[in-house]
Amino acid sequence: MSCSQKPFAEIRNQVELKVSDATVRNVLADEGYHWWVTYKVPYLKREHKKDWIHWACKFKGFSENDWEIVIWSDEYYMYLGDNCGCIYVTCYPDKELHKEWLVPAFKQSTVHIMVWGSIMKGKGGPLIVLEYTGGKGGGMNSKHYQDQVLDGVLKGFYAQMVMERGSILFQQDRVPSHTSKSMKRWFSQNCISLLFQCYGSVE
Repeated sequence: MSCSQKPFAEIRNQVELKVSDATVRNVLADEGYHWWVTYKVPYLKREHKKDWIHWACKFKGFSENDWEIVIWSDEYYMYLGDNCGCIYVTCYPDKELHKEWLVPAFKQSTVHIMVWGSIMKGKGGPLIVLEYTGGKGGGMNSKHYQDQVLDGVLKGFYAQMVMERGSILFQQDRVPSHTSKSMKRWFSQNCISLLFQCYGSVE
C-alpha cells in the first residue's frame, strides 16, 4: 500500500473542489483513514537494517525452548526535569492565573539517570540505576559497565539462572563499552556465553 504525505489543503486543491480541510479529513475518515500525531522511532542506518536482518535469519530456527535460556539486556539514558512541553487549558478570560489552571515549576537542576535492565522468558532480571558519570549517553565506558553491571549484578543473576535452567546465553548490543577487548576477556574468564552479537545500537 502506498503512502502519500500531503497536507489536506493540497488534496483539496487537487480535486478542484471548494471544500474546507475539515471536510477532506472527514471524508478520509469515512474511508478508514485516521488523523494522528506521527510516531517517533529510532533512525535506522543501512548497516543497522542489514545487521538486524542477518541476526533474524541466523536465529529463525530457534525453538521456544531455545529462547527460554537467553538473558536479554539493555540500558537507557534519560533526564528527569520539569520541561514537559505546553499544556493547554480552557477557562474564562482573566482566570488563567487561577491556581487550578497553573502547573508548578520547581527551581532545581535536571536529574540525569541511566538504568540497566535484563529479562528472560517468565523471569524479570536485575534492574539497576547506574551511576551517572556525565557525557553523551551517560558517559558509560567498559570499566563502568564491568564494575556496575557485570560484576555488580549480572554475574550473580547468570549463575542463578544456570542453576535453574542449565545452559544460559547473554544478549547485549554492540556499543563500544560492550565489545572492547577487556569486555571479551571478562566474559571468557567468567564463562558467560554470549548470543550472537551482530546488531548495532541505535541512538
